[in-house]
Amino acid sequence: MLIPMEIIGRGLQMERTQLRLGLVIALVITVNSVMLVSSITNGGQYVIAGLAFVSMFLVEYLLAKQSLNTSKKNVSVLHQLGAKDRSITISVLPRFLLFGFVGILGGYILGVIAIIILQPISIMYGLQALLSQGFIAHSVTIGIAGIGGIVIGSYLGITTSIQTVHRDGISYSIRQ
Repeated sequence: MLIPMEIIGRGLQMERTQLRLGLVIALVITVNSVMLVSSITNGGQYVIAGLAFVSMFLVEYLLAKQSLNTSKKNVSVLHQLGAKDRSITISVLPRFLLFGFVGILGGYILGVIAIIILQPISIMYGLQALLSQGFIAHSVTIGIAGIGGIVIGSYLGITTSIQTVHRDGISYSIRQ
């Protein structure tokens, strides 16, 4: 028996505040990373990209895990109705990814604006520095690291939560 994705998505209690929190945290991490990349030498820029990945991974993992842990009863009922783990993962993952990507994009925009405003020499010099290939390459590296952290963290958070429901053997009556 197949359960439509819409029913699965509505059956899980994902609060908008949790998704907004993920968006804001992704935005702040990206702003800080972009600003740091503009002022650090070549070697340190890869460390910043690594920190962006780890930060995004941890945030998304914990948010996804916490969101699904509040829905253990609903996940169990969906399993009893025939929903597969893959269907649940596919219906939840895009929400986290969308809010994370919006956060990264907003972080880029705010980070570049902050660099232009805070550039001590002049706005013209700040714009020239932003258009250098090194800055653009390292900004892309930060973006890839952030997206990777969001995708992997969200996926692992969702799958470990679903496995916890299976392992704990939580069984609820559909009538509850």
